[in-house]
Amino acid sequence: MIRDDSLQNMIKVSYSMIQPYEISSLNIKIIANEGGYITPFTGHLIRGFLIRLIEDIMPDTSSDLHRPNKRKPFSIAPLQPLQKRKQFEKKLWRLERGEVLTFSISFVDKQLSSLIPEVLNYISRFGVSLGEMNFSILEYSIKSTKYENLISLSSITDPNKPYRFVIKYNSPTRFEIKSSTFPMLMPMPHLVFKSLGDLWNSYSPEDLKIDVDAMLDDLKNHIFISNYRLSIEKHRLREDMYMAGFTGVVEYQTVGKIKESSLRLIPILCRFGEYASVGAKRSYGFGHISFREIKRMIDNDD
Repeated sequence: MIRDDSLQNMIKVSYSMIQPYEISSLNIKIIANEGGYITPFTGHLIRGFLIRLIEDIMPDTSSDLHRPNKRKPFSIAPLQPLQKRKQFEKKLWRLERGEVLTFSISFVDKQLSSLIPEVLNYISRFGVSLGEMNFSILEYSIKSTKYENLISLSSITDPNKPYRFVIKYNSPTRFEIKSSTFPMLMPMPHLVFKSLGDLWNSYSPEDLKIDVDAMLDDLKNHIFISNYRLSIEKHRLREDMYMAGFTGVVEYQTVGKIKESSLRLIPILCRFGEYASVGAKRSYGFGHISFREIKRMIDNDD
């Protein structure tokens, strides 16, 4: 196993300085210890590794992570190559010894965020095992914030002008609707913001809860998809389980008069979504997003 003792010492020093925030994202760069094969989509493998890790360091917490029909307080961005494109062989992703990759794990409650030092210590000692492949950690970075900090970051300065923004769906995304047998494989605005709003209310402090129904009522006739470039992906999560989702870039725009309180929630929830992800199966690596505002405003008549 490739091991860098100086890196282990660095991790022991660095993680002691981490402050316990409510929302944290841990990005980890790893290196393959040997050549081999892994499934093209790795979100479910990282999920399994994370839950096993948490069972080892905090057994009482891990039981909540298995609870069905509960919004999970963590999300995963699947493994991505850093040096070259994925190489496929017999429908598997072929990795070479020494290949460098990255993935991230995000937590949206303080209890799990506080485990990041233990997670880093565990990974530095034992490495990362995904499927039949073993990896060693090269480096990590941590991004953290609080719910109240996100509230203060709303960047809308003129609520009377149309607001334009882009969401990039980096990993397959899907929305599951109780009244429908089939998932929705399009990023309709009301589904995106219902998902983000419900997630926010599940883990934010009581005094920062939002009225999701009122927000959706304001947005439903005043926000639309103005441009998109999407594709559908289908991945096997286990022997008997295939799951589809969309990836790509979507541009949204507001139109007409929206209550300022609802309008200001758009960038707040989108920035929250960069940690929390959006839609169904977030803990399996689905729904990882990036958010970008389009600063150039346009007139209502355009």
